[in-house]
Amino acid sequence: MAADQEFLKDTVTNGGTITAIDSTAKTITRSSGVFAAGSLLDIILFTKATDLIAFHWKARITVGGAVGTWEAISGTPSTFASATQSAAVGITRTLSTTTVDLSTLYLRKIIKVWDNGLTGAKDRVFYLTPDSRKFTEDYRNPDLEGEIRAYHRGDTLELGVGSSAAALAAAQMEYEGKPNVYTDATENDEIFIPPEWNKFLEDEMEFEYRKYGKKSVPDNLAERMAAYEKMYTAKLKDKAMREEAKGKLSE
Repeated sequence: MAADQEFLKDTVTNGGTITAIDSTAKTITRSSGVFAAGSLLDIILFTKATDLIAFHWKARITVGGAVGTWEAISGTPSTFASATQSAAVGITRTLSTTTVDLSTLYLRKIIKVWDNGLTGAKDRVFYLTPDSRKFTEDYRNPDLEGEIRAYHRGDTLELGVGSSAAALAAAQMEYEGKPNVYTDATENDEIFIPPEWNKFLEDEMEFEYRKYGKKSVPDNLAERMAAYEKMYTAKLKDKAMREEAKGKLSE
C-alpha cells in the first residue's frame, strides 16, 4: 500500500487509532498520526451486535491534525458510539502542496525551481510539470513518492513534495520576464526585456526617433520594421486561431 493511503480502525473494539467521530462538530480524532488537509475519507460504522453497516459516508478533511475537521461529500454522517459500534476509516491523502503567489512578477516563463532540501543543503531541482492532472495524480505512483514537482498556472506556482521526499526547504526560482510596460520615462529608467529582443527594441526606438524628427529611414531599418510587423501580425492571427479552437473544444 502506498504511503499516502491508510486504513484505520476504532480503538475500543479493534485496537486501532480512531477514538472519536462527531457528526455535529464534524471532527474525527486519532490517537496517533495526523490527518492531512485535503485527504478523502471513507467512513463506515458497524453495529456490534449484528456486524451490519449502520452508517456509511465519504468526507474530505478541511483542517488537518490529530483532530481533523471534515465536510461530508456523500452518504449519511453519524456520531460514532463506541459502546455499540465499531468503525473503519479508509484514507486517501492528496498531494501536499505549497502555493506561491507570482502576481508581483511580470513573468513570461519559469526556467528552473529548486530548494536546498538535500543532505548538506545541496540544491534539489523540481520537475516542472506541464499538466495539472499529471501534477496532482503522479504522487499516487509508488515509484514517484520521493519526487518533487512544480506546476505553473497564471500568477500561481504550486510546489508538490512526494510522501517519502524530504520536506520543502527554502525554494528559489529562475525565470524569464516579460518587458515592463514602458510609458513616460527618464533616462534612468530600465526596460526588462529578454536579450533576444534587444535588436528589436533598438530598431523600434531608432525608427520612432527618426519619424519624430522627420528624418529619413534607412532601407535596411525599414525592411526590418516591416518584417517585425509581419511577424507580429502572424502572432496575432495564431493567437486568434488558438482562442477560437479553445472555444470550440469547450462547447
